[in-house]
Amino acid sequence: MSREYRKWLRGDAPEGADDLYDHIDPEEVREGYLKHIPKLI
Repeated sequence: MSREYRKWLRGDAPEGADDLYDHIDPEEVREGYLKHIPKLI
């Protein structure tokens, strides 16, 4: 999972001006998260 997505999930504050312009799609984060966690079923 990308570093930006992990930071977004944790709720980290933006570190610089570049971070303010990152547009993260919550659906992409969801898909990446589900792809990398073990299935519990």
